[in-house]
Amino acid sequence: MTQPAAKRKVGRPVGLAGREGGQGPATTREQILEAAREAFLTKGYKGASLRMIAANAGVDVALISYYFGRKEGLFGQVIAVNAIPSHVLHDMFAGPQDQAAANLLDGVMRLWEPKANSEAMRAILLEAMRDPAVRAIVEDYVQEQLVASLAQHLGGRSATRRAAATSSIVIGLVFARYVFHLGPLAKMTPDEVHVTLLPALETALFPRKTAKPISKPAASSQPRMTSQPKVASASGK
Repeated sequence: MTQPAAKRKVGRPVGLAGREGGQGPATTREQILEAAREAFLTKGYKGASLRMIAANAGVDVALISYYFGRKEGLFGQVIAVNAIPSHVLHDMFAGPQDQAAANLLDGVMRLWEPKANSEAMRAILLEAMRDPAVRAIVEDYVQEQLVASLAQHLGGRSATRRAAATSSIVIGLVFARYVFHLGPLAKMTPDEVHVTLLPALETALFPRKTAKPISKPAASSQPRMTSQPKVASASGK
């Protein structure tokens, strides 16, 4: 007896999950992100269409909208997954707090040191420098995802300020070493980069409470300005 055809699940477009092998939503999403990464790399942001990406991923174009919304959202996720993924921020706090800075630096460099990944992301980020629309998406990722996520992981007093300082160091590393190839940072070995940047990252993440504000030395020098010969000559007029 012939079995009745299985009904499709309502509410989500059929994509890779309906193909042989039973791939689930997570695999479908990753497949779209990989196809999008390749499309943005070869065609640029403006040249890569959602239909092209859907065809390369083997899914219906409606599935991209379901997962990512518009093209801006898809591009933002490509940046998020390939630049500094969320698991790097999660892993930095997997051990003791005094290892957080080292874990973050290790995670970022493990991702960017392989030339295949760094060159692909370099091409995408260089386009972001030229195209205001693309640059706005990258800026949104830094502010809304990277800094906000890091601040949430940090918690406590001045979390957003500490997250912003930490992100500045990490982004500086990415652009100086991997995007612009600026020396001497680009010429350092990974161990030398680690030794050079680790103290700054530790200070940004967990600033010492005993650090003196910069404004105090300037304030202490003010009384010496009042006892100048100029004042005496004015009073003897």
